[in-house]
Amino acid sequence: MSTTYCLLNFGQDRVTSRGEQLVVHSATDMPDWQVQQNRRTAIIIGDQVWCLSGKEISETGGVRYILDPWPEYVNQIPGRRIRYGAEYVESRDKEEKMKKLRSRQAAFLQPFRMFIGFLPSAVKSTIEERYGISARSSTSISIWIELALFFPAGTLATIFFFTGMHQVAETNDLGTVSIDPHIIWMLISIVLIVDVVVRYDSYWRDDRSPYGFAEWLFHRRRI
Repeated sequence: MSTTYCLLNFGQDRVTSRGEQLVVHSATDMPDWQVQQNRRTAIIIGDQVWCLSGKEISETGGVRYILDPWPEYVNQIPGRRIRYGAEYVESRDKEEKMKKLRSRQAAFLQPFRMFIGFLPSAVKSTIEERYGISARSSTSISIWIELALFFPAGTLATIFFFTGMHQVAETNDLGTVSIDPHIIWMLISIVLIVDVVVRYDSYWRDDRSPYGFAEWLFHRRRI
């Protein structure tokens, strides 16, 4: 039975020997370290090249990567080369912390998807890239909310106006003119209906990040 002893420490990672093999003990699963039969992954530690030959899940929840000496055969061309060391581990751990942070932020943002759809398209695109919240699905939700909340109110205001139930404007005792709120609602509703039509058209055209609320007023139509 071969003796196992620690050779190197990189951050929280440990590199131990197992006979002629090396074992990399990592608390983090590394997707780049793929075990393959052909075009194997070459792991460079210091000035030596090793062949990634196995992967084991440890009892503590970490991962053990088994490295064999790189075979000196002409036909052994590595699929990829990874220089493993302190810089690699530091960069990997920073990326892992950032992923966890963004995962928590994404969970916090999920209840606000209905409001995210109203944001400008560039902002929605950034949110999708960072947190995985689809710009298209959030836009779809916002369009339905816009229809559900404002369209009925605008329709009623229009009916009241054209049936003569309210005057457009009247002069009060102070000589100032007050405008019937129903006409204001009607004008707002017209703008909102146009907004729904334009934003739905952007959604229907399969824009990766459709228009946000009233964005079409400030931006030229995208191709």
